[in-house]
Amino acid sequence: MNPDIRVGGSWHSITRGELYRGGSWRTLTRGEIYKGGAWHALFTFVLPMTALASPPSAFGDGGSKHGVTVTSGSVTVTPTGGLGPYTYDWTGSDVSVSFPHSATTNFSAFVLSEAEVDGFASCTVTDSLGVTAATGVSVTLVNNP
Repeated sequence: MNPDIRVGGSWHSITRGELYRGGSWRTLTRGEIYKGGAWHALFTFVLPMTALASPPSAFGDGGSKHGVTVTSGSVTVTPTGGLGPYTYDWTGSDVSVSFPHSATTNFSAFVLSEAEVDGFASCTVTDSLGVTAATGVSVTLVNNP
């Protein structure tokens, strides 16, 4: 259901969540009405959701002459848009995810001496409305003595 607004004596449906004012389009985040001495929310626009991982790749070095479990530095996913709270679901290919349901995590794998494990991890972010956005990072874990 789209909210309606009365402009120039006729009703118009608000479908874009934008308002043309001062020569440019401006994004609306909510509509309010002043009634009884206070502002009251009529509707809220939920912007499309995206997710961005930072940094876009993760690296770790074991530094051992034996095989060891190598852990990468942290990666954080930041969602924009959508409607919080958000949930996070990390999965790894060839690497383990340390905190699979957290915005910030790191990755690990057992790496033989003088070897490298290259993997990939993806995170699906879900907002409170069930809308999802996904992002991924490349993971490089090495063990150079």
